[in-house]
Amino acid sequence: VIERLKQVATRGGWHPRARRAGASNGAGARDAQLDFSRLAGRMLSELGVPQRFKGFVYLRDAISMACVRPFAVKTMMKSVYPAVAERYSTTPEAVERAIRHAIEVMCTRGDLSAITRIFGNSIDSEKAKPTNAFFIATLAERVKAGFTRL
Repeated sequence: VIERLKQVATRGGWHPRARRAGASNGAGARDAQLDFSRLAGRMLSELGVPQRFKGFVYLRDAISMACVRPFAVKTMMKSVYPAVAERYSTTPEAVERAIRHAIEVMCTRGDLSAITRIFGNSIDSEKAKPTNAFFIATLAERVKAGFTRL
């Protein structure tokens, strides 16, 4: 085991403190996005978004992207949807529709008390559901703040 560790360390780029310090090779950003993704997935599950939906995965990725790049939410169709679509070999329109469907299902079948705690009165009472961008931005703020329980 020690020999293997020496091999990994001598190849370059690996340092025991690299994760904490934010390595210049992007490993720190990947680790942060992975942590955001896990927390976003947990929050989506607690809100009642079914994990079997494609929209769950797309939302989780969009929320973690919004945590890393906060201004991406302002241009959903130009930055977030295409990035998620490329990752899953689909179209931005399909990503948008899957996210919208997941949010609709959450609003009809999800935990209403958790939804009210997160969104309060900011949801349009006529439509009774948040927009995709508002949903992603709000949950990204919560994830960044580190709220694990709703």
